[in-house]
Amino acid sequence: MPFDIAPGARSLWPQVCSILAQNKVLFKSDGIAIAKLCSDLYLWMQLDHNVCKFGPIIVEERDEKTGTCTLKRNPAVNSRAAVGKDLADDWARFGLDPSARAGIIMPDQEKESALEKLLRTAAVDEVVN
Repeated sequence: MPFDIAPGARSLWPQVCSILAQNKVLFKSDGIAIAKLCSDLYLWMQLDHNVCKFGPIIVEERDEKTGTCTLKRNPAVNSRAAVGKDLADDWARFGLDPSARAGIIMPDQEKESALEKLLRTAAVDEVVN
């Protein structure tokens, strides 16, 4: 583990390494990439907590005389989206996002018998002639 990652990211290190080990993609040489993944994950969690706590819209100013207020978008919303993209890229580097995994493997379809092939081609010939 790199010594200079934030304490919050450091606390996620064992969980992330466990996930990577279970998926057989944990290598000692990937320390910096794992540190970035942990840092991005921790940052995303903080931003998500901020959005959950304060909501996507924040009251910036309130005029007591008129009873109106100025609303603005919580900056954590955009930051969370940007960090989420980085986080998805981090997981993809380890092959752990849905687009990086192989699709569902279907069993081979049974080969067509000679009789079925003959019947299929005979039906096509009848339509053409």
